[in-house]
Amino acid sequence: MFMKKTLSVALLVLTTAFAWAQPTLIPRLGLTLSNTSAEEQAGTSKKMTTGFSLGVGFEFNLHPSLSVQPELNYVQKGFGFELSEQDPDLGFTVSIDNQIHINYLELPVLVKFYPNAETKSLYLLAGPSLGLGLGGKNKAQVSSSFLGQSFNLSFTSDVKFGDPPASYNPDEDTDIYLDNRIDFGLQGGLGVLIAKKVVLEARYNLGFSDLVDNENSKNRVLHFSVGLPINIAKKN
Repeated sequence: MFMKKTLSVALLVLTTAFAWAQPTLIPRLGLTLSNTSAEEQAGTSKKMTTGFSLGVGFEFNLHPSLSVQPELNYVQKGFGFELSEQDPDLGFTVSIDNQIHINYLELPVLVKFYPNAETKSLYLLAGPSLGLGLGGKNKAQVSSSFLGQSFNLSFTSDVKFGDPPASYNPDEDTDIYLDNRIDFGLQGGLGVLIAKKVVLEARYNLGFSDLVDNENSKNRVLHFSVGLPINIAKKN
């Protein structure tokens, strides 16, 4: 229900903006490299998780050098880690490679500044964003050896938001439960317009919301994208 209300509000904002002025429509496809602010634990190393994004921006000109751009995006964030333990005396080693992808519906509202208002070939952008977690997947690979024998195991489980069920057993169940579905943050970056037809952009997403209560677990995302600006302003 909350998800439907959030999507309805986002669509209402964009519809109202269309009624107020005709924007430049910018569909975009992107690549994300993400992690969290969590500190590494003993025997554990953090890894970036690769994902993708798909969305559309609506750019409204406020001034020849200034515009505002709300967006509606589907974005994959997440984190990864490697865990390795060994006991040389017993001839035992184990390593775990975890990749956790979390899918978000995200609504950024960005201000764009063009240093050269005539060419608009380069711009800077920054602004807040609000993300709604939709769920995700946890992919793990386990490799171990004991007395010269090697064993390999891989599995996939779900990433969910909210409290686990009463029957949940952390020693047996592989699903991951996160406390906070809402991801509020700030985004900033720069972009270039090539031949007035293609936009290449890089931005950084600094999350302020912890995925897990009472733990340092905020999203950190590098986002690279390509967009195709479409001017849909009415002609006289």
